[in-house]
Amino acid sequence: MQGYFWNTVLAFNSVLWFLSVAYLTYAVGSLVLFLEWRQFLLAAAIFAALSLIELVITALAHD
Repeated sequence: MQGYFWNTVLAFNSVLWFLSVAYLTYAVGSLVLFLEWRQFLLAAAIFAALSLIELVITALAHD
């Protein structure tokens, strides 16, 4: 039962991670074209946080 819960949370986080990759791609383009560095830093921080959360949840799901 507990593995099912973490797999569900992992699937939801994977969707969020994919969206953060899309946002990071947009932010890199915005950085290059308009020098929007704050938006890039926000996107990079969100991507890094969701990547770390993905690793932790994967470890919990496959324990």
